Amino acid sequence: MKKRNLTLIILIFMIFIALIPDLKSQDNDYESKYELGFGLSLLGSGDIPLFSIMNEIDYSIAKRLELSMSFGLGKGLLYDLKWPSVTSTFQLNTNLFFIPLIIRNKYKFKLGTGFSIYNLNEGSAVTGYYDPDGHFVITDYYFTQYTTYGFNVLIENELLLYKNISAAFLLFFQRYQNRDTNAGGMLKMGYNF
Repeated sequence: MKKRNLTLIILIFMIFIALIPDLKSQDNDYESKYELGFGLSLLGSGDIPLFSIMNEIDYSIAKRLELSMSFGLGKGLLYDLKWPSVTSTFQLNTNLFFIPLIIRNKYKFKLGTGFSIYNLNEGSAVTGYYDPDGHFVITDYYFTQYTTYGFNVLIENELLLYKNISAAFLLFFQRYQNRDTNAGGMLKMGYNF
């Protein structure tokens, strides 16, 4: 069942990518953009601080619609009662943005939603002790890995700094099938082409 769902998602993604050139107008006002971003979020019930790096490609479908595809990596570290827990994440996102406000083609306010695939690896110390030098020695640990699906809700402010360089601030909330959440903010720099 999971393999079939993943195959279906990849197939839909590839068909959509193939249709992008047909959806896009010949008008030069519509552009594509590559963005690189970094940010912080709270994973789970708000207890795991996560640092993330995101790579994103945006396609303008129309003057007020953009399609965004991104992948991101995240790393989190939490000390719960002096026991370390390390989390690493990988996610793929496909989002559709509506742009209700454009000011002089230099500023865009965007509202978006979309689909997310999320892979999480987590390792936590279960038992351990401190040696005489004060170093924590793990004697037993717990490891978990899973992949889940969910949706994104996004608010983005984008400013064109130069003719093809942009900066953006993104606020996001993600809710997943297994009830995990991820909420935070991200700074992004983009190159328009």
